[in-house]
Amino acid sequence: MKENKDLYIENNVLIENAITKYYDDENDENLNAVIESVRQRMHEEGHILFSVPEDANEDHQSQFNTITDDEGNKWILVFTSKAEFDKCEFGTAKSHSIDWTLKISLENGFAGLVINPWGQYFMLTREHMETIFNEDGDLEYYISTDTLTPDTPQDGTLLKKAISIFKRNATEMNFNKICMILLNSKVWIPCRTDKNETSIQMNEDLNELTLGFLLNDNSCNLPVFSSAEEIGEFCEGFSKIEKPMIDVLDFADDADEITGIKVDPFTESIFIPRKMFKFLRVVGASFENGVFTDE
Repeated sequence: MKENKDLYIENNVLIENAITKYYDDENDENLNAVIESVRQRMHEEGHILFSVPEDANEDHQSQFNTITDDEGNKWILVFTSKAEFDKCEFGTAKSHSIDWTLKISLENGFAGLVINPWGQYFMLTREHMETIFNEDGDLEYYISTDTLTPDTPQDGTLLKKAISIFKRNATEMNFNKICMILLNSKVWIPCRTDKNETSIQMNEDLNELTLGFLLNDNSCNLPVFSSAEEIGEFCEGFSKIEKPMIDVLDFADDADEITGIKVDPFTESIFIPRKMFKFLRVVGASFENGVFTDE
């Protein structure tokens, strides 16, 4: 079994490499590359470590260990990795998303962040942070794992959002979130039946229905749709039925001719090949607080 990976933190090497390059040549291009690396990690739901004082209160002014510059401005100390944090001899390590940390810094009057203060440090100023947020506007960076609960709405909205975010940032974590949401969603599938569409029940056995497939010379893919509106008019003579995705996966698993499942094939789509069916089943158990276990 491979060692657990903390995907929230480990890819911060992107920031570290950009800072190293900036140290080699402190020009505007390399400066912008550091800022862009922070922005990219925000899009990837990257986290950053910070040092919490022993006597920290709930207010954000006392929640971080800081340094004060000659002009009296306070800077939050943050770290890209546990190895960098271990160079700090005080405080307790906590982590939070990079976008949250930047917003808290701006909202509470901090001058900025000092990244890796006991290593190759970089001072991310308020101006740098404002540049990032101004460029991104109201963009939603990621779907928080806090929203993925048994009470999460199953109307397809969250699934479509997860696919859209993955299309923008095709990371392992974003793909896992798609699988997690999909596995626990209800989806719509096209079918032929003698029954009136309104009388087709969710408990209908898929083996009793004639389903619609996407065919070419080498594949037979089962289309599933995030909503009734998404399926639209699949083609003449087809109705639609809503089923729990786990039931659809059981059906696809048993049908050897099915080569994969295509979600929302006519808009922003995602393809789950047959070899990923097992992963789709276990992803809920293997996805926990951003730490993935590879068997």
